[in-house]
Amino acid sequence: MTKKGFTIKLDEELWKEFSIKCIKKGRTKADILEEMVKEFIKKA
Repeated sequence: MTKKGFTIKLDEELWKEFSIKCIKKGRTKADILEEMVKEFIKKA
């Protein structure tokens, strides 16, 4: 999955966790991706 030049190999659990969290906040998939990219950068 590529977004803004980053290639991210998502781990299933993390994705589910994020999806659930973001859906509860009424956010879109694009928002979820944005969030994942930020998290990924923090961990990198």
